[in-house]
Amino acid sequence: MKKDLGIKILFIVILLFSIYLIISGLTSKDSPLNSDILEEDLLISEGDITLDVGEQKQITATIIPNDATYKNIIWESVNPSIATVNNGLITGINSGNTVIKVVTEKRQITKIINVTVKIKEIPVTEIKVENQNIELEVGDTRKIEYEILPEDATNKNINISTSDKNIVSFTQDREIIGVSEGNTTIILKANNDISTTINVNVKKKTIPVTGVSLNKSSLTLTLGKSDTLIATVKPSNATNTNVIWESSNNEIVSVDNGKITGVKVGSATITVKTLDGNKTATCDVTIKNNKASPIVPPNPIQKYESSTLKYYVTNHSGYYLTYIWMDDPYHQIRKLDANVAQYGKVLKDSEFNGNYTLRRKTVGEMMNSYIAHNIIPVNKGAVGFNASGFYVKGAWNPPSDYYNNRSSSWLVITDGIITRNNQTDGQANNIMIGIDYNGDLKIYDYAKTKAERETRYNEIINDKVLNTWDFHPTLVLDGKAVDTGNKESARRQGICQVNSNNYIMLTTVYNFNYEQMSDLFIKQGCKTAFNLDGGGSTSLFVKKAGTKVATKIKCSDGSSREQCRSIVEGIYFGEK
Repeated sequence: MKKDLGIKILFIVILLFSIYLIISGLTSKDSPLNSDILEEDLLISEGDITLDVGEQKQITATIIPNDATYKNIIWESVNPSIATVNNGLITGINSGNTVIKVVTEKRQITKIINVTVKIKEIPVTEIKVENQNIELEVGDTRKIEYEILPEDATNKNINISTSDKNIVSFTQDREIIGVSEGNTTIILKANNDISTTINVNVKKKTIPVTGVSLNKSSLTLTLGKSDTLIATVKPSNATNTNVIWESSNNEIVSVDNGKITGVKVGSATITVKTLDGNKTATCDVTIKNNKASPIVPPNPIQKYESSTLKYYVTNHSGYYLTYIWMDDPYHQIRKLDANVAQYGKVLKDSEFNGNYTLRRKTVGEMMNSYIAHNIIPVNKGAVGFNASGFYVKGAWNPPSDYYNNRSSSWLVITDGIITRNNQTDGQANNIMIGIDYNGDLKIYDYAKTKAERETRYNEIINDKVLNTWDFHPTLVLDGKAVDTGNKESARRQGICQVNSNNYIMLTTVYNFNYEQMSDLFIKQGCKTAFNLDGGGSTSLFVKKAGTKVATKIKCSDGSSREQCRSIVEGIYFGEK
């Protein structure tokens, strides 16, 4: 009985559970009895899209039908590193391509959006160059310095070209190469046609100096003498071969464009320096006091001997010879000038007030006036002669203006002062003499024209002549007689140089002709000799230290041979 009751209860439980399952199935969403509306389509507001990096785009998606039961939409980016999506908001991240998937929830309807992301285009607005004008030499290269604005421009590619490939070209690194001399234009252009230009001037190639040398590295000179150093710049085709010269001690050795002169006993270094490259070469110079010994003749009738001046006067038949030795001929051979003798200083023609008669002096009067004005110191010795034939008493050269009437005197220098420089054409053409900076007797030949006189003037100035005398003719050059073509006899005053320290003066009182004078000077060993005066104006005066007046040895006015003739210029040798 109990067994049957258990079976009945089990049956009832199974029946009730089956009824529950049937009812649950009929009420589920999948049940054919359910009333849900499913998705039929999915509409997207945009098709394929293109974005700039950082740009965003909102996309909307609509489920068809509008009353579909399930409204959820799933958004997905295949490559979030290119573009991301958030509820339809697509954001460009990096340049490239990706796909955005749009999917419905229930039926999994899927739409595809192709997305292209690109970098935002920023155009070039300016090409700014560092230098608008460039200079370079043939064969040289130059980098083009430029700046593209704005700094974040997208495309910074610049095309560089030239208007003339014969003048410049470009390296693989786009540097400029100078091809040939000339001017051209460099054009820099961006992809949007923004451009600028550079003016280029290509010059001839500069060849730098690599060194300099001298023809002598050491040199010994006698005091007062000169030599010339020759500088050789390397390479020989260097663009700038100019040099400058320097002496380590100008008081010992002076230098003028390579010409060196001994000024004082001692040593100094001459340096030549190139203006290009600052290259140098040197020459060590030693200056020695290698003076010639005095020429002392036998039986002098007058003599004077000091450390800087010695003179010896000898009397011969019809003439006197005065042997003179000087320590420094350049400074010790001086001019007697009536201008100085009268007023104690050198005066130019324009400074006279018309009283020209005061400009007459004998050699003795001029020397005594020099002594009175201390031009020749009382405590120094001196010996004087007439020098130029400016006779002022007669019509030959009236006292109105002795230089002008004596037309040969186009240039007059006294103690370094130019008192006359008359370059007028048509003047006579007498020879001029002077003592140059080496203490040598220099003869400056005929100057017939203004152009020739200008040339002679430059020679005299360059030789630093302190005093000039002019007359004629030249008697001896380089130890040989000069043929004057004149055999006539005439009294003469002559000057001769034997060597660096010795001079001989001839004072004639009887007839001598030029040939006889030349022979006489050559026998005395003279290298250079010159006639200073003519006729009867020869004069010889001496002075010893401590005396206040000059003593006459001999003078002549051409008639009595005893009376001294007034002249306007003389020459004297003074103790230093």
